[in-house]
Amino acid sequence: AVGAGDALKLINNLMLGINMAGVAEALTLGVKAGLDPKTMLDVIGVSSGRSYAFEAKVPNFILKGSFAPGFAIDLQYKDLEMATQTAKELGVPLLLTNVAQQMYETAKASGLGRQDISAVTTMLEKLAGPAGAKAASAALALIGRGGDMCAGALAEASGARHSGRRRGFDLAKTIKEVVALLEPTAPAGFKFRIDGNESHIALGDQTEVFRILFNLAQNAVTAARRRRPLTQLSISVARKATGIAVRISDDGPGLPKAAKEALFRWPVERGTANGFGLAIARELAERNGGSLSYLDGTKGATFVLELPNAGGREIPYGAAMPSLGRRATA
Repeated sequence: AVGAGDALKLINNLMLGINMAGVAEALTLGVKAGLDPKTMLDVIGVSSGRSYAFEAKVPNFILKGSFAPGFAIDLQYKDLEMATQTAKELGVPLLLTNVAQQMYETAKASGLGRQDISAVTTMLEKLAGPAGAKAASAALALIGRGGDMCAGALAEASGARHSGRRRGFDLAKTIKEVVALLEPTAPAGFKFRIDGNESHIALGDQTEVFRILFNLAQNAVTAARRRRPLTQLSISVARKATGIAVRISDDGPGLPKAAKEALFRWPVERGTANGFGLAIARELAERNGGSLSYLDGTKGATFVLELPNAGGREIPYGAAMPSLGRRATA
């Protein structure tokens, strides 16, 4: 559980993230409707729709077209992720927070992670343009994923989910869904390679496994957008005696020693966003009876996600999942 100070910080940044998402959508809609941004600033600035996000971000960042971070999208996403995880532990559904988080996740996948949170406006502007239809469809689908997570949180809070059962799902289909969402946001020349088309039925929560795979694939796309020598992400699935293994590997330079040593650890410094998603991804893997590890000694960065084979089984929510063993990386 988080302490009182950390909880207050999370709540404050939760409100900021939701407010900024609303400001970005409202401004984009206003411009598409023919309104002048300066007029919107003057009128809304003295009306009931004003907020800190509106008053600070519109004149100082959005209207100037300058998004050097005051508070980066990476950090906003990290705080929303912490808030949603805390809420799940406490049984509190966060409907707007989950949807806002998907907006920032889409912005991260678009290469905006290091820019100020107000840069989500530029992402929405692109999606609203005539050339953004494909990317917009991917973004809407991703935000729809946020709705699935909201529904799951509501079910957990009401106890309904715990009366259901974890069932088998097709890992190959989930992988294709992740790729379909990220492909429109990848830089030119970047390729996804999926080895094999056969079905592999894993046991677990499909939405949680989606989040693990999306996080790993998104990290590669983000690295490629930062002009690192990385042009391909390969994903393969194989049956093993202990279950099903998904191998996610890129053709980049690999992780530096310091990054490997900090993998899967929860950051303790506020300014640190790297590794946070991996810590959550491993927790999700273990919650589903699986494991997530980094495979050292390979070209590029390679992660292996192992999950139990469904084998026709169903596990009630709240019951112990079959475990594949201890963590491969501490």
